Amino acid sequence: MSQKHPVDPEDPIIAALIRIKAAQIARSKAGPTVSREDIAQDLVVDLLVRRQKYNPALANPLAFARMIIDRAVGNIGRALRARKRHPPALPEESMESCIDRRQEEADAERDLVIDVREATAQLPDELQDVAELRSTGTVVEVARKLGLSRATVHKRITRMRKPFARKGLEIYLQNPPDTSESNRVVT
Repeated sequence: MSQKHPVDPEDPIIAALIRIKAAQIARSKAGPTVSREDIAQDLVVDLLVRRQKYNPALANPLAFARMIIDRAVGNIGRALRARKRHPPALPEESMESCIDRRQEEADAERDLVIDVREATAQLPDELQDVAELRSTGTVVEVARKLGLSRATVHKRITRMRKPFARKGLEIYLQNPPDTSESNRVVT
């Protein structure tokens, strides 16, 4: 049968000391992000790790436990203050969630490209020309290349919206073209 270690976190006096110190840290330094139970658990772990260094010839078990707990409290307090001064730039996430989110974004982008190609393929030739040029250039550039006025290009873009809306791409068509008088081409 194994003998109980003289520095035992289950000892009523040591357990009470841990609870009191954890409550003090939780009230003063931790804020709402760290619970008292988490701090108490950290203190117990620190005591269990360091109790191997206990020498009965140098101190009684309670004095040794108090010294270990006080040092652990200081370390936890410094860590919490450092976290307040330098909060993490991004929320902590596991690598799996980052990969999954990136994969989801890549899949959504791929699906969008397919939907745009299908909607563009259903357009008449005159609208396909506008769609192709508009994907890489401005309305002014499209008008110049096709020899059309900007108003005509805007009308064709408006006609192109229906097939895109039928494909469920209306969210990408939120901003209608500017057909105000100040945007007209003077020829």
